[in-house]
Amino acid sequence: MANLLDWDLEIRKRYTAPLFTETHEFPTAPTISLRLLPICYESGLPQGHSPDCAELLNIATENYIKEALSNFFALVNANGPGYVRTAEYKKRVEREEAKVARGEMARVGGGELPVEVEERRKRKLLCMEDLRLALEIGDSYLGQVPILAGEITHSRFLDTPGMEEVYLPASGAKRSLTNGVNGVGKSGAPYGGLRLDRGDPMDIDEESTWQGGSVKDIDDLDGVLDDVLELGDL
Repeated sequence: MANLLDWDLEIRKRYTAPLFTETHEFPTAPTISLRLLPICYESGLPQGHSPDCAELLNIATENYIKEALSNFFALVNANGPGYVRTAEYKKRVEREEAKVARGEMARVGGGELPVEVEERRKRKLLCMEDLRLALEIGDSYLGQVPILAGEITHSRFLDTPGMEEVYLPASGAKRSLTNGVNGVGKSGAPYGGLRLDRGDPMDIDEESTWQGGSVKDIDDLDGVLDDVLELGDL
């Protein structure tokens, strides 16, 4: 019994280590081992993992993140190494490469052309809307995590320049629902600008009475239901 309790305590150590999403730190081999060893015990591996297992997981995680970021940047960025290039950008690159070949222009630090440096400086910062775009195009890394893909697809992202004007009301204006109630605003116009004619309001009687709702009618109805239920016992 004492041995079983010892194993239970070792397995519970898995939940004492903080998650990497909580610490916002990249996992290292020692931190991976803190969670990996209790998992081995819980899976029935009393010897634990090999000394190199945590290190290999750390390298695999780093390579996965690098590949995921490279694929993500290639989908949403333009006019850069490995990115989609516009016709105007390609023409400028060809002209500057010809000038470099003739000795009329020199490459800047890192071997980049001046147009490449200019394009990199004016490139906007990435935001959550870029994640949505990459997911819609078909990012294979984001699509592997259904929970993450769902949050990206069904959430609002206010870190994109100009999105505040779409999602948030102007200063001093009364905040209201974007789509009103059930897609219909107070003016009767649902989302999209199409006006809905609600018609005249329904007349409501003061007394809640209706034909067939007397005490005798209700008793007769109960009797019919009892007869139906008795048929099921036959």
